[in-house]
Amino acid sequence: MTVTSYAQNFEDVLLWRALRHVVHGTYVDVGAGHPVHNNVTKLFYDAGWSGINIEPLPNLAEALLLERPRDVSIQAAVSSQDVEEADLTIVDVWDELSTMSTQRAAELRAEGRAVTTATVPVVRLDEVIAANGLAEIHFLKVDVEGAELDVLHTVDLAKTRPWVVVVEVVSGGGDANPREAIRAELTGNRYRHAYFDGLNDFYVAEERASDVLPSFGTPVNVTDDFVLASGGAHVVDLIGEKVGMTPPTQTSEVLQRVEAVVRDRVAFESEGLAARERLTVLEAELERALGDVRGWRLKAETMEQTSFERERMVAWYAAEVSNLRGRSARQAQLIARQEEELDRLRVRMSEVFASTSWRLTMPVRAARRPRTYLRKFLGR
Repeated sequence: MTVTSYAQNFEDVLLWRALRHVVHGTYVDVGAGHPVHNNVTKLFYDAGWSGINIEPLPNLAEALLLERPRDVSIQAAVSSQDVEEADLTIVDVWDELSTMSTQRAAELRAEGRAVTTATVPVVRLDEVIAANGLAEIHFLKVDVEGAELDVLHTVDLAKTRPWVVVVEVVSGGGDANPREAIRAELTGNRYRHAYFDGLNDFYVAEERASDVLPSFGTPVNVTDDFVLASGGAHVVDLIGEKVGMTPPTQTSEVLQRVEAVVRDRVAFESEGLAARERLTVLEAELERALGDVRGWRLKAETMEQTSFERERMVAWYAAEVSNLRGRSARQAQLIARQEEELDRLRVRMSEVFASTSWRLTMPVRAARRPRTYLRKFLGR
């Protein structure tokens, strides 16, 4: 039976080789991603299997709900933290690189990737499995970009025994995850390391080793009788999602939406260019206006200072005028008194000159000052 592979690294083909004899099997996919593109469980779903998909990104979780009606799809992150919500670092364009690991998030930022942070619900794997009553799990896949060990800590593998556990141990940037710690966790719970495909480690439960382990003896090859999924349809679906369309979509519809987006982008850029030019003009006008305001302010300050100086001069002049007026009044009073005194003196002199004693004593005065009286006499 020829099967179609959808997985990134042919993980589905290798798992199908080991588990194809199982009818209507069950899987648990942590970090499920897109329901088709680079998906490990799509092959099994098409073969009649079902299971649980756990995906923290809302758009991917919604796509899983639409595409996988038989599955249980949960929008959440898996963590051993005793919290209801946690921060997820989302990588722009590359959704599959989104991570709960703070270390991996720091590495992504250091690589220069555009990232955002979103708050997502948090669940434990053992609680999800119990709530959905899964008695048998044929394979568990964990791909959470650096937080795989934390996910494994949320399930008691001594009690919950997936036949096969697939764990990504090389992150998107090529950096090694805590692979040895993951190996210790799984081998300590009686799992045997079966295979490393360059990206993932495959482990088989010891009680299933005799039946399943031999299937991991060789890499995926042509004898596995598989074909690759048509890349074009997947790319169209992905592009459709990026421009706001929900799969499945027709290629023509996606192209129309892309053309509309491009037109909008061109119009937006044109408007942005016009707006930037207008902004430049407005900034220049604003600068001129600010210059005018500064000039007016300087003039106002100068006029205010001049007015202040003038007010001081007016006050000084007013004080001087008041002082002059005071002095003039006093001088007028003095002159009036002096004139009164002169009048009294004139009266007194007239009285003296008219007195008998003045006439009788005239010879005596003349004898004392003969020249004065001689001039007076001659002047007459």
